[in-house]
Amino acid sequence: MVERVLHYLIGDPEGLYVDACLGAAGHAVHLLQSLKLHGRVLAIDRDQVALQTARRRLQPYAERVTIVHADFRRLGRVLAELGEESISGILFDLGLSSLQLDDPERGFSYMLDGPLDMRADSAQELTAETIINEYEEQQLADIFYTYGEERRSRQAAARIGKARASRRITTTGELAEVLRPALEPRYYHRSLARIWMALRIAVNGELEALRLGLTAGVSALDEGGRVVVLAYHSLEDRLVKTAFKEWSRVCTCSPALGPCTCGANPSLTVLTARPETASSEEIAENSRAKPAKLRAAGKIRAGNVTDLETNVWGGRR
Repeated sequence: MVERVLHYLIGDPEGLYVDACLGAAGHAVHLLQSLKLHGRVLAIDRDQVALQTARRRLQPYAERVTIVHADFRRLGRVLAELGEESISGILFDLGLSSLQLDDPERGFSYMLDGPLDMRADSAQELTAETIINEYEEQQLADIFYTYGEERRSRQAAARIGKARASRRITTTGELAEVLRPALEPRYYHRSLARIWMALRIAVNGELEALRLGLTAGVSALDEGGRVVVLAYHSLEDRLVKTAFKEWSRVCTCSPALGPCTCGANPSLTVLTARPETASSEEIAENSRAKPAKLRAAGKIRAGNVTDLETNVWGGRR
């Protein structure tokens, strides 16, 4: 999907672009190659391991790229500290990198036995082990249902509560086996995937980070700037869809009834009528692109967008 990302993202080939989820720098490299000599990239990631790889890959473009170890929820502060008042585009690729998924020590995959970690930033204190062993059963059930949309959330939480009464659950393999009796056998792996996703979201505060980062990023866009988001699960995609819809909302008041009362003042125009997905060829090349949904929008009016209420962004209640 790289070509489509670049198609929607690049407007001004000499502008400043933000890669808010740098990862291993795959998109950043293609972006720098597509921009003109004065085009620049600000690359952000909170994963120190990913940044080490990215710095090596981006060394040939060192004069045109700035790499910052930061959570994109702090994007506004990062731009202010760098003295950047506006940007030409911003990309959020919200998927996990292969570096994260394939390392059992990170705990992001239920198929690899390792510590119950799941932190994107190893400097953070909260881990999945803390949540599994120290949160109340009702809290666990809420996390599994709200962030993972797992139907057997209460049964899974109860099973964890029973198991941890006799021993602390410390590895991904232990947690997967503890959950086995609570999940339907034919949906066992699908349910584990949902529970792992829910834990990862809770550990890293991903939805709150996306709310803050997307608001700051779109606010920083200059007129004509672009925002592109690659989401990999329904909660992320729903959040982005809601934000784009609100920020592109036009006035529907009838002039015959007097002045506008709806308060619509659109800042964006949506460029993708519906989310675009990976083609069969793209999936064959990279199977992890299968769940990706691409949404893009363009800034039609410079200035800040309104931060939406928290309950608009969250998962199921």
